[in-house]
Amino acid sequence: MLKSMAHSPPETLSDVILVESETDVVEHLEEDGQQCEIVVVLEEERSTEVISLDSSERSFGSSPRPSKDLIAYEVMVNQRNIEDICICCGSLQIHTQHPLFDGGMCFPCKDNFLESFFLYDEDGYQSFCTICCSGEILLTCENPSCSRCYCFECVDALVNPGSSAKFQAMSNWICFLCLPLISENGLLKKRRKWREHLKDFYDRETHRPLEMYKTVPAWKRKPIQVLSLFGDIETELVKFGFLDNSSDNGMLKYLDDVTDVVRKDVEEWGPFDLIYGSTPAFGQIFKHPPVFQFVQIHEENSSYHSPSLGTEVMNNGCKILHTVKNVWYFLQYYRVLQYGKPNVDSEKPFFWMFVDNLVLTEDDREIASRFLETDPVTIYEMCDEMVQNAVLIWSNIPPMQSNHSALTSDWDVSLLTQDIQKLEAFSQRPAGLVNKYFLPLREYFKCFP
Repeated sequence: MLKSMAHSPPETLSDVILVESETDVVEHLEEDGQQCEIVVVLEEERSTEVISLDSSERSFGSSPRPSKDLIAYEVMVNQRNIEDICICCGSLQIHTQHPLFDGGMCFPCKDNFLESFFLYDEDGYQSFCTICCSGEILLTCENPSCSRCYCFECVDALVNPGSSAKFQAMSNWICFLCLPLISENGLLKKRRKWREHLKDFYDRETHRPLEMYKTVPAWKRKPIQVLSLFGDIETELVKFGFLDNSSDNGMLKYLDDVTDVVRKDVEEWGPFDLIYGSTPAFGQIFKHPPVFQFVQIHEENSSYHSPSLGTEVMNNGCKILHTVKNVWYFLQYYRVLQYGKPNVDSEKPFFWMFVDNLVLTEDDREIASRFLETDPVTIYEMCDEMVQNAVLIWSNIPPMQSNHSALTSDWDVSLLTQDIQKLEAFSQRPAGLVNKYFLPLREYFKCFP
């Protein structure tokens, strides 16, 4: 299948799949045991002269720009080791090794890979090429349990010129990571135990406190078990195939009140693979908000009730600190999260996600970041070139650990919140904003058609 990529930048701000073929028995056993153009601009007084030179007219000492088209030449003619060439762009300035395939990776391509590899589109496929995390036109793997894509440029440069058109014409093309290790594909050769390489790559290069779990081969994946607090995500899980009508095809337990929940309850309901929680959205009030103790306060000729936990003047004369009420949802979520976490030495993939619908204060967000040991990512949606809705997400799901949103760390969340409130058009289902960030879980759990 063909996929055209006319991507706009992913809508992710602030601090933001690989699937094994079920017939890939070989790797399972092994896991156990163009011509360039240079434009020179010469400025002389007020005149400007442009001189165009093709590649044959370059000076002898000039270095060619990195190009994927030169990778085969460097390996076959110059006898250069492919590990000394960035297979993403052709650069000879190597920073590290590519985690999935034999070959090197330069520093810029490394950053791009970290930011983009675990990003997915609504169709369930990766947003970018599995090799270079870029590309215009992508080939998609036809293996039902695979979500990978490969750009024409990488395929033609690393396999053989014209291979992309050949694979496009095939009725059931299986990608390079789904094929057995012994498969011949020109210079493109997947690494042994590439899943371990991918985990090590992310743990080493992201410098994040949260480790990434090793992805799970398709034949080992099991249905996901989910605990959802204060926000029902059934629609999102069904949309991407994590839940089915059968009781054996995934499980979701939703709670809108956890006041009386104790560790024994969570242990009896579980074990869980994902624990999700959220604050209420703008304009929404849950059935079981936290209970405040009110005290009578007399001030001059008026009297009113005030909660013992801080105050904020309201129009009706009551002083209620609504932010205390909102942070209560995070604190209760964190408490239940501790009950549902596996043991520290467990290698079982376990994921969590907490979503703030921009109702926590800056101090509340700092508390959440300290407790969860990671900074939030800001996800937003646009309407008529304006940010209409946004949420903050803390999570250990892979895309949330990339460097992607560090580009916009200067966004003022308080001002963003005020702008969204003025629109009065915010989403009544905030989970819809983050639905595609559940997609990387397909690398770990079974999905159903």
